[in-house]
Amino acid sequence: MASSDQNSMLIDAGLHAEIAHSNRLNRLLSQWGTKLAATASIIIVLTGTVAIMFHAGLALPLQGQKASASSLRLQDIQVEPDPAEVLQVQLRRLAGSDPVQEYTLHKSAGQIYQNHGRLADASFHFKKAVELARQNEDRAAALVALGTAKLFQGRISESRKQLEKAVLIADHDSVYAVNAIHALANARRDLGHATEAIRLYQQAWDLGLRQGAVDTVQLPRVAADMAEAHARRGQKEKALFWLKEAQNQIAALRRKFIGQHNHEELEEAQVYSLLAATYQQSGQVTRAMEFYHKALLVQVRTLPGTHTDLIATRLGLARAQRDLGDRAEAQRTIAQAELIIRGGAHEGPDLSRCLVLKADLRHEAQDLEGAKTIIKEAIMEQERQFGDEQTPEKAVALNTYGSILHDQAQLNEAHKQYMKALRVNLATVGEWHPETAATYNSLGTLFQDANSLDMAREHFQKCLQIQLASIGEASPGVANTYNNLATIRFRQGEVKEASELLRKALKVLDSADVPSTNPDRAIYLDNLSQVELAVRQGSKVNTRTDEIHA
Repeated sequence: MASSDQNSMLIDAGLHAEIAHSNRLNRLLSQWGTKLAATASIIIVLTGTVAIMFHAGLALPLQGQKASASSLRLQDIQVEPDPAEVLQVQLRRLAGSDPVQEYTLHKSAGQIYQNHGRLADASFHFKKAVELARQNEDRAAALVALGTAKLFQGRISESRKQLEKAVLIADHDSVYAVNAIHALANARRDLGHATEAIRLYQQAWDLGLRQGAVDTVQLPRVAADMAEAHARRGQKEKALFWLKEAQNQIAALRRKFIGQHNHEELEEAQVYSLLAATYQQSGQVTRAMEFYHKALLVQVRTLPGTHTDLIATRLGLARAQRDLGDRAEAQRTIAQAELIIRGGAHEGPDLSRCLVLKADLRHEAQDLEGAKTIIKEAIMEQERQFGDEQTPEKAVALNTYGSILHDQAQLNEAHKQYMKALRVNLATVGEWHPETAATYNSLGTLFQDANSLDMAREHFQKCLQIQLASIGEASPGVANTYNNLATIRFRQGEVKEASELLRKALKVLDSADVPSTNPDRAIYLDNLSQVELAVRQGSKVNTRTDEIHA
């Protein structure tokens, strides 16, 4: 794995490359590969006919010599047009005369706009493609594209509707069915419907295998998404099984696309990012870092900086850096991601996701006012993106806001935010979900600080009950709950029970392969040393002065 300095150099290089990213046609065509193959010849012809002329006063090197203003001919100076603008020119020329060609052009324009973060424009063109489609497979492909763009916008319910339509009309003997079911699984995942998402991933996988000619472009992503879904639920063995399947499919991808590096590398990089997230969910953060860097090596070179896949990799990398105890590097990665997002259209929820993580890091650094300002902006961004739609992401932001208010001793305001988060969780992911457990944990810490120890214990027990049922014991979140229960037992005078719970917390971290540099481990060890000292001294605990850290 690269050193910290090397990692920084990699990210810096990617940042500069992204900010200076051009719209050169040949790079875009290689990036989108087969997605634009049907319109490549049209675009290339148009590129030769559309020219933007400079004023004659400019001096440019022509045939190895410096040209003067008087000798410079306007017709000798051309600038490559933006590919999306080229497609728009062609669409205006067609003006309804050729629906088949218009379908292809609208779908291609939508992909271009989506790759550059202009999601409203992308949705417009994909919707036009849906209207123009003459065959079911074309309509299904356009619906999948539209549903995916809506998902990137954060319009998850709209996305689900479009994707359900695609699944209904797609021929189950075609690759479009695999794509549609996989995309629908992603929408259900983002709505917090984990069980249904896993069922759909399995359906997409089985269908892809039954088709005979295995779609090695799609199946690695299906397997990686399945692995992450199981990891989120704490099903480590199943997650590892699907990780292996994803890596096997990557090997098949290499064999199938040998010599076609751009398309192959992009698909492989996306799978690497998903694999990294899965390893991170499983507590294998060092392994996750390796895959995040593998993904970045390709993505910073081949994707626009604002592309949602690249942003997701950056945010995942920042979380991994934080989990390894390198908070400064995590803040640096987040700052770079934010700069890139703000420089683009940022029409989707990427900015709010970035801000929530940034607020978390500021919160951990005890910059409470700074964290509060950031999380309030994140919540405003979510309102702008999601509107009235309830999504699990809103609950995460509200929980973060409540935690900051909590640390500012604004307990009543914190309680309001926690209860809002709980209502959103119950309405989206339901009771038996890790995010719901996290909100119960937050409420437990609030009651603990209000010295309502019985209420705190009740909420921590509820949190633990949900965690054990949803993600299993080998999870850092479970370790945190054991620690929190230990603080209550300690303050209630049950010192030996507190010691046992802290030992469980450390054992869970070991089972989850959490590194020794993780900041939570240091807290649990410090708490355990204080509790064991109290046990050895055999003294009665004074809950007013003897404290361990939640």
